[in-house]
Amino acid sequence: MTTIVELIRGTEAVRDRAEAADGYVRMENSRYAAGTKTLMFSAAINSESKSSSRYSAVIMFQGVEFADSRRGSFSLPFEVNGKRVYVEKPKMSKHDVRIRCSCTDYTHTWAWWNNKHDALFGKKFPPYRRKTNNRPQRNKVKQPGMCKHLLALIERLRNTGIISR
Repeated sequence: MTTIVELIRGTEAVRDRAEAADGYVRMENSRYAAGTKTLMFSAAINSESKSSSRYSAVIMFQGVEFADSRRGSFSLPFEVNGKRVYVEKPKMSKHDVRIRCSCTDYTHTWAWWNNKHDALFGKKFPPYRRKTNNRPQRNKVKQPGMCKHLLALIERLRNTGIISR
């Protein structure tokens, strides 16, 4: 499994640095599944270059504990089977994640390698096949990583205090 910190390191191994998208991040859904201890966030991120395009990004944290009352790090309220529970704030360096984005950068650069490192959320993508030889490989170091839309979602979750380092 893979943490957000490890995914950022993988991204920086392929790119000079991991930069988030500038487009608006609209949180669409968040839910907690007590039985599997998973906390999922999904968002729509507006494209910076295509005014009518919007990308869908998902981050699912695994091994997230909950409590019946608000205390310490158990501060995120969720309804689970009609009952209020308080979920711990996920840590970027502790909790394993599974991620996905609908952009082509994610599909062609990261999806295959995220699947190999158990960090892919949802259905597996086919392996990326190069169509040209006049450009460098997209992920020659074969690392898991993230596109700028997922980085923007993480930035939004950090800025709102939902996740921590």
